Amino acid sequence: MPAPLSPSATRQLLDLLGHHPRKRLGQNFLIDGNIVRKSVELAQVRPGDVVVEVGPGLGTLTGALLEAGAAVHAVELDARLASHLRETIQSDRFSLKEGDAVDFPRGEGVPEESAFKVVANLPYAITTPWLDALLSGPLPERMVLMMQKEAADRLTADAGGGDFGAISIFLQSAYRAEGQHPVSRKCFYPVPGVDSVLLVLAKRSPPQIFAAPVRAAIRRLFTQRRKQAASLVRGDAILEPWWRAVSFESGLSPTIRAEAIPLPAWQRLAQQPQPTAPHLPRSLEDLRGGWIVQSPEEMEAVGAALARSLPDDQWLCLAGDLGAGKTTFARGFARGLGVREDITSPTFAIYSFYQGAPRQLLHMDAYRLHGPDDIEALMLDDFLRSPFTVLLEWPERIVPALPPDARFLQFASIDEQKRRLTLLDGPPGSPESDR
Repeated sequence: MPAPLSPSATRQLLDLLGHHPRKRLGQNFLIDGNIVRKSVELAQVRPGDVVVEVGPGLGTLTGALLEAGAAVHAVELDARLASHLRETIQSDRFSLKEGDAVDFPRGEGVPEESAFKVVANLPYAITTPWLDALLSGPLPERMVLMMQKEAADRLTADAGGGDFGAISIFLQSAYRAEGQHPVSRKCFYPVPGVDSVLLVLAKRSPPQIFAAPVRAAIRRLFTQRRKQAASLVRGDAILEPWWRAVSFESGLSPTIRAEAIPLPAWQRLAQQPQPTAPHLPRSLEDLRGGWIVQSPEEMEAVGAALARSLPDDQWLCLAGDLGAGKTTFARGFARGLGVREDITSPTFAIYSFYQGAPRQLLHMDAYRLHGPDDIEALMLDDFLRSPFTVLLEWPERIVPALPPDARFLQFASIDEQKRRLTLLDGPPGSPESDR
């Protein structure tokens, strides 16, 4: 097995490549041969195995996996490191996808029905989103994940504590943790500020896999940890019937919080029949006569569907009363554009920028603006870069400053859950909108 580079040799190679480790990407390069060998051993790599490697970096672990006889499908975000790997690793058992592991959680080229394993060096920032993407299936048979100890403790936490969350449920329902191997911070260059572990995971038989709407519903509960579960599930098409069943059968108190609900109760959601997927609009024009939305989940789905149909450089104005679903729509719209951050109301910040794929998203709230001059003072043209979409809440006060091709959606509450979306021909209250 090739020995990892020493700290000085690693530094020299990075200098030669003109590369400076990027803290934002969690770039800490493995320099300890014992940890390389331990990773391969814990993954139980055998000749002929298919292994997905996340974050190959300089290729230290990649070489060890190839030497063990594996076919390696690697994912590397950094273009300079990806170029180095292509130039230095000459093997027909090695393939490399240059991209974000969250978008390609299984690499590229792994046959759909093929059994595979994962060996990953996960930056803290992508641990949860990468796992969330991976756990939608197909699932690897075994995983050895290098990560911060804090993240590993959260993934393997028991119900009842503050570390237990939605990702704990999803992972533990599909995988059995076989232990953690400590990794000192001194095993990396540059030296990180925390210690890490190798988390070893074996797929359960059978694994419990949660459908995407169920995962979204569970995550919503954990965004309001201090609230009682019984009040949070009220009116939810997925969670309310589940709660009635598990609270009756398990005797759960109506005052219990999400983090205290035991794992087997959550796993009932993986087996529960799901509501039929809603019919979604294909374009804004489908909303011209009014479109009834049954729930917040459906509102997000409508937003995501419309994001994919809207042309570039479009202003979409969202009008309606407080609580009519504008920000919920914006959250789904952002997801449809590939934005990863959680979208919240920009009332106090006035606007927030998000990078989608491929469009930039500006989410703006004009409630605190007094007129067209205010929006001109924001100098948005200095920040907007085509292609973009602007979602504007409370547009009524700044209509004269809007581009002539701006579109207007009216949001109206029907009852506690239902909302009506209507495409208008002009700003609310104008002669055009009344046609």
